[in-house]
This record gives sequence, structure tokens and C-alpha cells, in this order.
Amino acid sequence: MNTKRFVPILACAAALLAGCGRETTSPDDASQAPGLPPAESMQIDLSYFSSEEGLPIASSGSRAQAALQGTRFNWSTAALTVFVINTTVGTVLTPPHLAFQAAIHTFPSLQPDGSYLWIYTFAGPVDDVQVRLRGRVEGDHVAWELRVTHPGEGWDNVVWYHGETRLDNEAGFWVFNDLEALGYPEVARIDWEVGAEDDRRLVMSVTGDGHADEGDTLTYDIDGTSASVELWDASEGHEVEIVWDMVTGAGRITAPAYNDGAPACWDENRDDTVCPGTTI
Repeated sequence: MNTKRFVPILACAAALLAGCGRETTSPDDASQAPGLPPAESMQIDLSYFSSEEGLPIASSGSRAQAALQGTRFNWSTAALTVFVINTTVGTVLTPPHLAFQAAIHTFPSLQPDGSYLWIYTFAGPVDDVQVRLRGRVEGDHVAWELRVTHPGEGWDNVVWYHGETRLDNEAGFWVFNDLEALGYPEVARIDWEVGAEDDRRLVMSVTGDGHADEGDTLTYDIDGTSASVELWDASEGHEVEIVWDMVTGAGRITAPAYNDGAPACWDENRDDTVCPGTTI
């Protein structure tokens, strides 16, 4: 997945969010406001692969570098793949997550249409940036919309992203618009489920019509102690899957360009090992 289009769009928003101020209204107005969606609706945790015990992924970038680990080819390859994910997709997810985190520090105000409005004012590079987050209960779900206004960027109450959450805040979706394209078209979508700390799923899809990465998806899953991340490249028609146990640390990577496409495993010490059910 090539996220070059996403990164400048959302990284810019992250910079604007960094210096937030706040406008508060009466706490009484906020007592019936819908609960903000969980942070996990826009977060993936791949910190296991950043451990200093593995390959120093910040300074690596080749199979030759991975070979320095001796019997850790499989772990090193997985760590390099995750490094790419963290430096691209991680950048994409952070700004919208920060936008909702900022809402925690403000009181929303009840609007005539029954929705609640959170308003933030930020010190931007040219003019103040205003972020308006609106949430409204509609039957069995909450409809969300986040708009930004910034004269310097040419944004005038533009929808950055919108979505829905179930009333129990255990599932929902987000749809993101491209703030750099004419007409601000849809560019990406996140579908998520958070049943518990050890039961959650996030699927990020490139949905922009005609986008170079249209159809690409990233899926992040936690099921008990098992975690996984999958990258589907629609243009190439192949998938990379990395699975690991969050308790033991053992795992595997399956990728078309590695180990002839067969699963490649590592043990609890991150050393290469034969995958269960296979022979040498």
C-alpha cells in the first residue's frame, strides 16, 4: 500500500492539532452527549516488532541487513515489513485519533437539531484553525462528522471525515476525504470492531475512485493472545500476512516475495523454526 497521498493530508492536520486551545460550554449541556468512540477505532499496536532485541529496523532496509541476525531471517523480515507499515499507515491513523482525543478536554454543546457539537480552535501557520466535531444519536447508532476551517489552506467548514458508531461503542466505521483534491473526494475508509481488549479488528481500505492504491487494504486483528496484520495489494493481487502470539512472541510471516511464498516461522526467542505442520 502506497500512502504518499494520505501522509501529507493527515500529517498537516496533525501539525494543526498540536497547539490546541479549547472552548468550553456548560457541563450540564454535555451530560447527555454521546460517548466518544474508543481510541482503538483508529489505532493499531505493532510495538512488539520495535523491541531492541530484534533487528534495529530504524537503520535497516535490505535482506543483507537481515542476514546479520543469523538465524533470525523470518523475524527480521517481519520487523522490516512492520517498519514500513508504522512509517506510513501509522502516520495516517495518528492525526484523526488526536482529533478525537482533543475532544476529551472540551464540553460539547447541545444543538437545536439534537446533535452535540465540540469546537476547537488551533493556532495554525497562517490563521487559526477551527475543528468542529458533531455527534448525533440516530436510532441504534451515533452519526459523527468532523469539519475543519482554515483560510490559509482554503478549507471552509470542509468535512475531513465522518462515520458511525454503535451506541455501545463496540463497532463502527470512518470515511476520510482527500483535503488536497478538488471537491474533497472520499479517499479511505476504516471499519472497526472492539469487543474487548483481546477481541478487536480494524480494516483500512483505499476507496478513492481512480486512486493508485484503490482496493488495497490493511487488516489488524487481535483474537485472545493472537495478533495479526494483513496487507492486500489489489494491483499486484497478493497478500502479506504477519501473525504473532502476544504472550510467547512466536509468530510467522507469509509473503509472496519471501520463502517462496510459504509460511516462515520464528519461536519465542525470535529464532527461525519449522512452522507447525511442516517438515524440513
